Amino acid sequence: MSVDYDRFTLMKNLTKEGKKMNKLTITYSLWDGAQLLGVDYTATSADEMLKVVSELQKVSKGVVAHLRKVEQN
Repeated sequence: MSVDYDRFTLMKNLTKEGKKMNKLTITYSLWDGAQLLGVDYTATSADEMLKVVSELQKVSKGVVAHLRKVEQN
């Protein structure tokens, strides 16, 4: 099982759970390789976070998001 598979499985499960919960808040940071682009970005679903990453990957393929915190409100 690859690390990418695990990340996508986590994102898929978070999205499913987020639809069942009242409110989900995901806090994440954005990186381009070793370069920190920013911290404390928030999303209300995994799909929302992945959309941001996908858009940034059009400019640089090295962009990734690191989950910092997931809260259920």
